[in-house]
Amino acid sequence: MKKSIILFGVWVLLIPTLLFSQKFDNVWVMGYNWDSDPEAETYRLNFDTFPPYQLNYFGFPKIDRGYAGISDSAGNLQLYTNNCSISDKTGELIPGGDSMAVGWELDWCQAYGWHPYSMYSIFLPAPDSSHKIYLFYKSSYKSSSGPLVVYANKLKYAIVDMSKNDGLGAVTVKNKNILNDRFGYGQITAVKHGNGRDWWLPMPVEIGNKIFMILLSKDSVYRYREQNIGPSWGDSGGFQASFSPDGSMYARYNRFQGLYLYDFDRCDGTLSNVRYFPYTTTTQGLQGGVGFSPDNRLLYFADYDSLYQLDLKSSNIDATKKLVAVYDGNISTLWTRFSFIVPGPDGRIYVIPPAFTTSMHVINRPNLTGMDCNVQQHFIEFPNPYGNPPNHPNYRLGPLDGSPCDTLGIDNHPLADFRPDPSDTNHLAIQFWDVSSYEPAECLWDFGDGSPASQDTSPVHIFPAPGFYTVCLTVGNPYGVSSKCKVVEVKVSGVGEVDGTGRIVLYPNPTTGLVTVFGLDATSCQADLFNITGQKVTSVQLLDNTIDLSSLSSGVYFIRLTDPKRGQLGISKVVISK
Repeated sequence: MKKSIILFGVWVLLIPTLLFSQKFDNVWVMGYNWDSDPEAETYRLNFDTFPPYQLNYFGFPKIDRGYAGISDSAGNLQLYTNNCSISDKTGELIPGGDSMAVGWELDWCQAYGWHPYSMYSIFLPAPDSSHKIYLFYKSSYKSSSGPLVVYANKLKYAIVDMSKNDGLGAVTVKNKNILNDRFGYGQITAVKHGNGRDWWLPMPVEIGNKIFMILLSKDSVYRYREQNIGPSWGDSGGFQASFSPDGSMYARYNRFQGLYLYDFDRCDGTLSNVRYFPYTTTTQGLQGGVGFSPDNRLLYFADYDSLYQLDLKSSNIDATKKLVAVYDGNISTLWTRFSFIVPGPDGRIYVIPPAFTTSMHVINRPNLTGMDCNVQQHFIEFPNPYGNPPNHPNYRLGPLDGSPCDTLGIDNHPLADFRPDPSDTNHLAIQFWDVSSYEPAECLWDFGDGSPASQDTSPVHIFPAPGFYTVCLTVGNPYGVSSKCKVVEVKVSGVGEVDGTGRIVLYPNPTTGLVTVFGLDATSCQADLFNITGQKVTSVQLLDNTIDLSSLSSGVYFIRLTDPKRGQLGISKVVISK
């Protein structure tokens, strides 16, 4: 039975149940390590702050194109795979995590240390256990012999028990076969079952129109159904498949075959109402990408040279096709064209080039139509090339309330989150985007400047002056209320986000004068100190990871760390108490 909607009279924080994933996609492991370049780095892209920051590491397993990873609910990296092996958060091979590939792919892994294909694996939390994680992955094998060898695929899974190996995880089940067929490149994705616990995994064949539907339940993994639906798919190149954030639609795109859009029933795993769009191109390159906007309305697809947008709410979807970006000719090791489309946990969409480059593109405002979506090419630049797109499902999808399969008593307890977005014309005007999860029905904003609260979903607020403001969003639905507060720096140009869970950790805090920076190498950084109104008080050059604040009087300050090579590393609040 539905409960009445909560009215906001006070700020309340209710912690969602442990059944709801939170930040499982918070850390992306990027980069690779060629044999010819032993000093090349692997990067961890962390979304605790915006822009997401990079932590650089040496000596990690080579990633190349094949990659999947998963963080814990607090956003700390747990596991990642390069489709050859499984590593823990420190980069070490976990017990039983070797030889995940078979056949010629295993030979390749052993020869080169990395896997050649993208979107070949995905991590899913186990429906029946808080400490078990499934890894689903494909592996090729010879389906024929003789002078004309045909390679097909097995869909397999492994289980990692995170309670073993001192909490770093160990493989307890490996290379468990589910399907044998000829599957196309890429395509592995998943969506939460309408009961809010189990998972669906569609697996399209490479040639034809057959799609297998796999169900991961608390009892087993099994082939639930297969459908022959829509126009036949041909044998060509790599492609991407994606679910809409609410799980109601499924899309596949290959720039040689076109775009396929399906409705999806999260209760019984049925695809229906297939719509085919012959968006093909003959330009060079094999890959393409597809992804949905956070509000489920817009669909983006990339055909290597161009990035397009469709409005799925229109009665004539094809007529809404808009060009939102064209490859600008940049060469960063190789061409920085458009390929895989990956939703970020910050409500933005990240576009991955098809080859080894140092660049990553972003769609800053993906819920807006046309050029207003604001595609920014080369938004992130890595010191060394990377070649792998992240692959995550929407971990923050709850049950389908009121559906026939909503039978487990799991409720959509809302989880508040938002991000600030500066105006292009007024530096005091900030657009706040609500990126909350689990179906919030109402929201309330406190902008921290004494102005009246707002109940708009994504309001634009004009602050009185530059400075630091504590902005809080409270969201609610019949099942609960959740609040999220962030310190936002309104600057003369742009906006900075200061999240208390961000990258800069200071200890002790409060302090009488000396603080140490943890979690990153700040030895060459400059620390700029600001008071609560945003005025710069002083600047200090760090010789090590210690900052001397003894010359400042008691009060609340903000420290901004800047590295001459890495740029701004982040901002954190510090309290001086004497």
